[in-house]
Amino acid sequence: MFALAVEPLAIWLRSENGFEGITRHGQLHKTFFYADDLLLYMSNPTSSLPVILDIFEKFGKYSGYKLNFGKSDYIPINSAADLLPQGLLPFRKASDGFKYLGILVTRSFSELFAKDYIPLIERCKSDLARWSSLPLSLIGRVNLIKMSILPQFLYLFQHIPVFIRKSFFSKLDQLISSFLWCNKRARIGRSALRLPKPLGGLALPDFRYYYWACNINNLLHWNTGKASIGPKYKKHICLEPQKIKSLK
Repeated sequence: MFALAVEPLAIWLRSENGFEGITRHGQLHKTFFYADDLLLYMSNPTSSLPVILDIFEKFGKYSGYKLNFGKSDYIPINSAADLLPQGLLPFRKASDGFKYLGILVTRSFSELFAKDYIPLIERCKSDLARWSSLPLSLIGRVNLIKMSILPQFLYLFQHIPVFIRKSFFSKLDQLISSFLWCNKRARIGRSALRLPKPLGGLALPDFRYYYWACNINNLLHWNTGKASIGPKYKKHICLEPQKIKSLK
């Protein structure tokens, strides 16, 4: 219901010529709505901001919708925006980045890995250490990796297409192996555990394969404007076979 109620605000903002968004690769970006979260892409804030605030005020009178400025952040993405007077914008300045839908958005693309992936692997390390004492079978431990650890990394793989070195996945594999075997020597090889169940394995996830799959999906979208799941990929794009070299 809230999504339907706030849709007129989204239409109003996108159609307002006085609100200048950001254009990338021929595409104009102005707003992004997810539930009650609102993300605005703004250029020329000195002229765009008064227009936006006026829209919020008028929409609030009609609908009762109020923007909480105390919890609203803005992040300048270039040096010119960084020099804007603090009093011009009624939001908190988030120079180091801000959290949006579970992802820490930074000013620099190169900082995304350090700000999002490194904290995640540290949290997983702490969780696995805490769960190690649980009386779980090997199958139970593999299922715990599938249900708890994999979705967290898969979310970042799908939304942050950054380059990740092989050493990162090696560290993650070591943490998972220590958890599976209670910090003892492995009795079954990792390659055997990753086999499908009909072939005698336990379908232990290979996180690097999931990472590759998510980025291939992004490449298909960037090249064709379409991305789907499964065999439909063949209808959109034909890739020449290439050797995937080991990433160091």
